[in-house]
Formats: sequence, C-alpha cells, structure tokens
Amino acid sequence: MHVEEVLWEALTKQYEAARVQEAKDIPTVRVLDAANVPQRKSAPARSSIVMAGMLLSLAVALMAVFTTSVWGEMDGRDERKIFVVELTGAMRSGLGRFCSLPGVSWVHARSSRSQGGAGNSWQIPHQD
Repeated sequence: MHVEEVLWEALTKQYEAARVQEAKDIPTVRVLDAANVPQRKSAPARSSIVMAGMLLSLAVALMAVFTTSVWGEMDGRDERKIFVVELTGAMRSGLGRFCSLPGVSWVHARSSRSQGGAGNSWQIPHQD
C-alpha cells in the first residue's frame, strides 16, 4: 500500500511538471500568415458615405418639419391627436422605472428642468 502511494505521488509530480512545461512551450501569439499591403481600397468611398448621410439628414429634417407643421394645424379635439397624446403620456409615465437606472436618471432630470418643471408637457387640456 505504501509503495502505491509513493508511486502515485511521483507520477502526479511528473504529470504536473509536464503540464507546466507544456504551457511554457506554447507561444501566446502565433502568426499564421504575414500581412500584405492591399493594392487598392476595399471600403466604400468616403464621399459616398458623406453624400448618403447628407441626404438621409435632409430627408429626416424635411419629415420633422412636415410632421411638426401638420401636428400644429391639427385641432386639439381631433381623435387622432388625443390618442397620440394619451399614448405618449402613458409611455412617459411608464418610463419612471427606466429613469431610475443609474445612467439614465440625469437625462430625466435634465429634461424635467428644460420643461420648466411642468409635469407632462404633452398633455392637452380637454375642451368640453
């Protein structure tokens, strides 16, 4: 029994030493192929990206101006406007849990200050 224990300890020490040596022998970075400088660019042209961004920004700005104009001309008693106001009010009240998250609370506080401390600026008084 004693011989088996001594043999087991010796084999375990050899195994651990072999594992440590193998870990030392493996290089941490292995270069498979050397890098070659490309002959031409493969990315899209910078000018096309700038033009696409400019056109997209123009389209979004035009949509915002059009939407703001239509929203301002709508009657306060219009069912569609009332529905959108109620929907946005419900969404804003549901954001209370979201605004309590660590990175978001300062945004909520800043938007509340910019509205003059008024509770919900989206509310339209009911006209009976």
